[in-house]
Amino acid sequence: MSQTFIEQVRNYIRAGYPALYLVTHEETRGLRDLQEVAKQTKLSIRIWSCTEGLADPDSGTTEDIRDPYALLQALGGLSETLIVLRDLHLFPIETDPLLNRGVREAILAGKRRGNVICFLSPRQVLPPEWEKLVVVVPYPLPDRETLGVVLDGVIESAKESGVSAKALKLKPEERDQVIEAAKGLTCDEAESAFALSLAEVGKLDAAVIAREKATGIAKGGLLEFFQSEVGLESVGGLGNLKKWLERRKASFSRKAREFGLPAPRGLLLVGLPGCGKSLSAKAVAKAWQLPLMKCDFGRLMGSLVGQSEEQLRRAIATAEACAPVILWCDEIEKGLSGGASSGVSDGGTTARVLGTFLSWMQEKTAPVMILATANDVSRLPPELLRKGRFDEIFTLDLPNQEERVEILKIHIAKRGRDPKKFPLTVLADLTDGFNGSELEEAVISGLYEAFHAGRDLSEKDLVSAIQETVPLSVTMREKVEAIREWGRARARPAAGPVRQKGGLRKAQLN
Repeated sequence: MSQTFIEQVRNYIRAGYPALYLVTHEETRGLRDLQEVAKQTKLSIRIWSCTEGLADPDSGTTEDIRDPYALLQALGGLSETLIVLRDLHLFPIETDPLLNRGVREAILAGKRRGNVICFLSPRQVLPPEWEKLVVVVPYPLPDRETLGVVLDGVIESAKESGVSAKALKLKPEERDQVIEAAKGLTCDEAESAFALSLAEVGKLDAAVIAREKATGIAKGGLLEFFQSEVGLESVGGLGNLKKWLERRKASFSRKAREFGLPAPRGLLLVGLPGCGKSLSAKAVAKAWQLPLMKCDFGRLMGSLVGQSEEQLRRAIATAEACAPVILWCDEIEKGLSGGASSGVSDGGTTARVLGTFLSWMQEKTAPVMILATANDVSRLPPELLRKGRFDEIFTLDLPNQEERVEILKIHIAKRGRDPKKFPLTVLADLTDGFNGSELEEAVISGLYEAFHAGRDLSEKDLVSAIQETVPLSVTMREKVEAIREWGRARARPAAGPVRQKGGLRKAQLN
């Protein structure tokens, strides 16, 4: 991917763009690529920071110019130069009129002298006054080839440190697993993860590296990495959804690509709280043997202009670097429901985030499967629901009698009891109107009752717990019915035939 970046920057420079903005935490790799760009475009290069001054890496000399105002004066003496400014965003560029104006004039004057200014920092701070002068260039996370180079470097260093050749030898499939586990990390993070694996277990282990990746991704605060241990067998009912998922289980494989199948774009699960939407998302990741990354739109919203969109782009870039992957957008309506009114409520931030997300959904080519869940789908913007955004929209309704038997069986067995010892049909009749979470809680409450009484779980404990529960379908009857009605009319049922006005709508099977 670095080569693609180099070509892109080279084309911008040849086209006469006067200023670029490179957002990355990988300063070392970014500087290396920018030096290659300068070489290919026959430009000199100068690299500035407030601690080191203005350096010429070709000659190895450095001018002691650390003050940004003095730097702006010095730029007047440069021509045909790529000028890299590190961490200028830490100075008051938005509030200091002298610095703000000085940078604008340096960009304009530099264009006449053949200079190109490149801002290099881990986050984007772009004052409105510069927006029409500066182009933001996405800097990709390292691809498999780059990570392979990093891995080879770690192996060579380990050999010199006395690590046995046997511990460092990898079969081709093991090497692929190690590199796959590191996808989504920066080069520095990958190097550290490889080294930690050697120190911790004495070999290059994909599980250790994947664990470190989860830690690294969580550190960014934009995405959360899940290691799902729940399979579809732990999800009661939802036969139509399970069948749909089973038919697409191998859709990310090379064989599917050769057959002409595109990777699944996305799936939207709508319905009542507690009916298994989040559990299904985790189960899909386990069934398809794909990593699961959770995106919380609330975390993406920043206080600065453009920050929310930039953080979404960073989250997308991370997900694409880890592809193939499932991107779980839980309760998506809470993050995107303000699109219609955000011009009044939040200055258009939600609308811009929605626009960025929709554009990516439409244009993405990386195998990132979006798995979104929503409780109140009426709050979602209509453009998100149109055909082409998601492969399918399933509605998860309250479980029927047969499904309640299956759910009770799963949760009783999960707690170490034999479901055959309990009258599941009777218990299912008593729980009409319960959702999956309420059925699980009834089993747990029965266990507490039995534990307190100093005996094992009995039918009486479960019946007592059920009778003491007032389900959501009763406490919020009107709202629940409105959500169910929307799903019956506008989405595909996840389980069984669904009763609608005007007759019975049979579940689609394909």
